[in-house]
Amino acid sequence: MLVFAIVAVYLAYQTFVGIKGPVEFDEAKKIRYTEVEKKLDAIRNVQFAVREATGKYASSWDSLALAIEKDSITISRKLLIPKGKYDPAQYGKDPKLADDTTKYEVTFMSHVALKDTLSKSIPYKLENLRKIPFSDGADFYLNADIIEAGGGRLKVPVFMVTAPNKYILKGLNTKYFDANAGYKMGSLYETTTEFAYSRDPVDYE
Repeated sequence: MLVFAIVAVYLAYQTFVGIKGPVEFDEAKKIRYTEVEKKLDAIRNVQFAVREATGKYASSWDSLALAIEKDSITISRKLLIPKGKYDPAQYGKDPKLADDTTKYEVTFMSHVALKDTLSKSIPYKLENLRKIPFSDGADFYLNADIIEAGGGRLKVPVFMVTAPNKYILKGLNTKYFDANAGYKMGSLYETTTEFAYSRDPVDYE
């Protein structure tokens, strides 16, 4: 009877461990994936800003940093001015009539440094943005190119960002995940406007 009791306790413990392990892994994975997705969203927005300023995406973290430091984007601002207060010397001699015909519409163009724009909208500093969460310092893989589309009639900028599970899930039990799968956003071979991310086997160079 004692032997049976010991076996029963052992089997119960193994069952408990067998259930607890995957549950704890899933909880940790969800936390880590959420942080990775936040950074991918931020990287996407930074790349969109860089393309607006330069006409193409940054192909490395160094070129991204240079664009943020040196380049600017043009912002237009419209102002409606009552006809009686319109000053041709200040606003120009050929005013555009607004939808409200009692006013003129004036458009102002201004240049804003990328670093100033992004500092207000991106919750990461660049040196931190490039790091894969929970990876002990590994960078997201970042690359960009210009590919042909429309039968060769168009040249389209593209970019790709990847992060493998071996970095995202570093320190977790490797029997629960594929180390070479992970997150991928964008493509160097297909055009897209959304740059949605997916969890698939990824290239990491």
